[in-house]
Amino acid sequence: MRRRAIEAAECVSLICADTEAIRAAARAAYARKLREVEALDATIRKFQERDDPAFGAWVRTLFADEFSKMRALQNRIERLRASMLDAYELAEERDCPLESVWRDPDDPALSDVPPARAGRSGDGAPDMEDGPDGDDPGPGFGTWIDWPDLEGFEDQKSECAKLYRTLVRKLHPDHHGSMDEARTELWHRLQAAYRDRDLDGLEECRLACEGLEAGAPTVRVSLLRDLLLAATRQVSILRRTINRLKREIAWGFTDLANRDRLATRFRRDLERDRVTMTAELRALEMEADALREARSRRIRRRRTRRRAPASPIDFKQGELF
Repeated sequence: MRRRAIEAAECVSLICADTEAIRAAARAAYARKLREVEALDATIRKFQERDDPAFGAWVRTLFADEFSKMRALQNRIERLRASMLDAYELAEERDCPLESVWRDPDDPALSDVPPARAGRSGDGAPDMEDGPDGDDPGPGFGTWIDWPDLEGFEDQKSECAKLYRTLVRKLHPDHHGSMDEARTELWHRLQAAYRDRDLDGLEECRLACEGLEAGAPTVRVSLLRDLLLAATRQVSILRRTINRLKREIAWGFTDLANRDRLATRFRRDLERDRVTMTAELRALEMEADALREARSRRIRRRRTRRRAPASPIDFKQGELF
């Protein structure tokens, strides 16, 4: 019996892992990934804060005349298009010829005539205070925010909120009864990271919180693994964003020493847009001319019918009696 116990004991091996070495390797990998995140984020900020604004100022200065002509074309197209849309809708509703309800935007006699229906072309924009939500929309209303990766941003926002709630429950004074200096400093860091939607900052707060709970600066290897995975996802999002931004014409603008090729490319793009808009305007003008001609024919027929004398009726004697 004793021999069997000894044999069984010899078959059992104890596997000991050097958790400190694993933890150190995980910390180093996480630190490298965070540095990569910072570098990618700095590249994106350079484009948003330097390249794009500088490119916009350069374009507005160099191509001011071209933009003025393009705006005139666009305004003309919008006026004709709006008048056509009004006419098509009214003709369908009233079951009448299109030319009878079309308002010629070039007719000075109709410049002060209100549109047939409220909210159509020529009618001013609706008053914001007339709607159900009549509060002042604020100075940022109507501005476009070009989020680098909207889907990734929404995921990160949700993850930030979830992590923030978890850490607040751990650090709140009601949970510990008192706040020492370390917890107070960590509490302020947590609030700032959540206000800035800084997922990396929240993850660092999570690391510090784990250390406070353990009473030592040690952190679980599983937590470091989770942080490394989160940082890897963030790197993937930032790389996709950079790949998309690299297709923008303003990418790397501040680093260009010779901008002649860029000016040629941009001028070619403007010319292509101008040709497209000119073709659209020509089609709208032809449709407007056809409606003017059809309206003129209707007016001429109406006037002819009014001037024509009544046809005599030849009654034979005795037919009425």
